[in-house]
Amino acid sequence: MYSKVLSSVLTSMQVWSETRLLDYHESFHKGTVGFMENLLPFALSVAKILDEDISNLERGNGVEDSARSRVVYFIKSSVRNALSKMLEIGGNSMIVEAEDEKASEGLLRLAKETEELATKEMKNLSPIRNRWHPIAVGVAAMTLHNFYGTVLKEYLTEVSTLSNEVIGVLQRAGRLEKVLIQMVVEDSVDCEDGGMGDGAL
Repeated sequence: MYSKVLSSVLTSMQVWSETRLLDYHESFHKGTVGFMENLLPFALSVAKILDEDISNLERGNGVEDSARSRVVYFIKSSVRNALSKMLEIGGNSMIVEAEDEKASEGLLRLAKETEELATKEMKNLSPIRNRWHPIAVGVAAMTLHNFYGTVLKEYLTEVSTLSNEVIGVLQRAGRLEKVLIQMVVEDSVDCEDGGMGDGAL
């Protein structure tokens, strides 16, 4: 009886915490990002208690791997949710179907918003990346890269001539790619030096 009650309570706690982490862009804003840093270990601890069994103990690194997998899941889910909202709110969902000039403007706007989201990711994930996932920012950057790349590819399939608008879109996409690659590189460097970054002696 006690174990069932405990399991029920823990499950409710897991649903509550993970619902927020799966869409942390919406759940946490500039003034509440610190709460996310506290909520993540809480959610991982609850999940560990619910999932823990003998096989986890025998695997050794199984628990750590499971925690990292959940962090990746949270990042990808929240980034994709944020990107979906960008498409809906900005009217970008019609980018590929729009006329060439409007489509180009939409791609330029989407690139700008994607870069802003990438910057936000860098700030939000920095406190947790070294503890819970060594390349958390890199995961977010790759998710953003894949998203914009897919939209850009769809746009280019509708292009028949290399106009100034198309050239502008390609140039802006190139700048966005450099930003995302730089995020991955910096995250990898931080991982290699133990997260000390520029402060390392």
